Amino acid sequence: MPRVSKKSRPRPIVLITIEGLGIAPPSDGNAIANAKTPYFDHLVTHYPATTLAASGPAIGLLEGSAGSSEIGHSVIGLGTRWPRPRRVIDEAFALQSFKSLASFKDLAVLLKSKQRKVHLIGLLSNAENLASFDQMKKLFDWTAKHSSNILVHCILDGKESGPIAAQRLINELSQHVSGRGRIATLIGRIYGLDDKYNLGRSEKAYGLWCKRQGNEVSSVEAALQDAYEKKIFDEEFPPTAIGPEVDTIAKDDVVIFWHHSGRELNQVINLIAQRCPDTKIFTLSDRGLGENARPLFSLPENRPSLGSIFAQNGFKQLRIGDSAGFAGAAYWLDGMAPVYENVERRLAPTPPLTNLSEAVLESLAALRHLVIEGATSSSFDFIAVTISAIDVLAHHATPDEVRPIIEAVDEHIRLIAETIETLGGIAIISSSHGLAERLLDPATGTAISAHSLNPVPLYLVGKRFEGLNFGWPEPPAGHLQLVEPIGTLADIAPTILSLLNLPIPSEMEGHNLGK
Repeated sequence: MPRVSKKSRPRPIVLITIEGLGIAPPSDGNAIANAKTPYFDHLVTHYPATTLAASGPAIGLLEGSAGSSEIGHSVIGLGTRWPRPRRVIDEAFALQSFKSLASFKDLAVLLKSKQRKVHLIGLLSNAENLASFDQMKKLFDWTAKHSSNILVHCILDGKESGPIAAQRLINELSQHVSGRGRIATLIGRIYGLDDKYNLGRSEKAYGLWCKRQGNEVSSVEAALQDAYEKKIFDEEFPPTAIGPEVDTIAKDDVVIFWHHSGRELNQVINLIAQRCPDTKIFTLSDRGLGENARPLFSLPENRPSLGSIFAQNGFKQLRIGDSAGFAGAAYWLDGMAPVYENVERRLAPTPPLTNLSEAVLESLAALRHLVIEGATSSSFDFIAVTISAIDVLAHHATPDEVRPIIEAVDEHIRLIAETIETLGGIAIISSSHGLAERLLDPATGTAISAHSLNPVPLYLVGKRFEGLNFGWPEPPAGHLQLVEPIGTLADIAPTILSLLNLPIPSEMEGHNLGK
């Protein structure tokens, strides 16, 4: 691939991904539209600005499926629809071809020896971005043919699905496993899926599954009713054991996680592997998987990413994120195949303050400092930044509480973008998914904490872009929410490559929006 001369391109190129920044008409639950954002308003009227689809089939998900941080970043960086692990696994189950895989043959032999107890563990959600309920049922059916002792441990969602979505899913799951297995435990995803190095949370999951530490109730119905009455919903559901039976993970047991990716499970998998070394651990796929479990499916290798292309052209890269958004810039942007050549990674930690709003504000200021420091150092060609402040707070706060954070982000983005522009660089500003623009159900007024299906903005900032719009639809009276998406998140990488006169790999399905 030909290298691009430093003299012939803008420098630095800064990709800023603001998680949870969706676009929707004004409403009581739209914290973004109700916030004062003079800089974003300025961008809409003075620079190329449009909206992009960030959910559903447009980015490779099922109809009605919202995007996520991992998926959004991967689609942006790979320039293609999400290479869904679900699609590969669904086909294998539908064609029954999985039975010929060595991993399933070995697992079948293992299950038949010693009449081992089997633990099926995973996220129970109707969002199906991290795990598929349908695949879980197929995996259970296959396992039931080889074992008569199956225990199901459910991690409840409440983040990408509704806060009480488990109520319906648990009923369906109970009917499906009846007579062949049983639901043994329930726990919220903040414990079972922690990947932010909050080891204490993973210890809760380990304690429940391996030591039966937590609440004990007679039935799943009683467990849900008790928690919901206390206003404790799915995401933060307390560790709960169901029934009087001894159902912990023990020596020689088989543990199977039904997720599409091992990344969010590695922390708790490592605890089980280290403390129960004779346990046999499997995951559904090898995507993002560590060394302590065996995958049942090996998925296709990742495609060329924006970061890998820049590395091939000798670009020196800087990746910056706060505590919650670090993975977005550091790993997900490369489709979970992180680039290491000429790449630095810097973290703006979220301080351990009791007040979440104060914590994200401090982290946001630290992040802005790192970005400006990196840009003005003249050391980096490409800087990828992930800002999670809005997303983090919107999952737990009211629109009125989120609005000041949005206003703070607007000001920090102004300071960053104006610095980049002064240096002769380019800032590309977008989002991985929506959320803060839909925090209340318009019909009932109840709070919503799940990611939305709404489009996200795209702004191109730089001296060369001022007054241009590339022929994109003009936002009526500066209202971006009135502009239909002209593309998807997959178009960001090809557009950036085209701005730099770099060829677009054939693997990228996205298009250059700057023609």
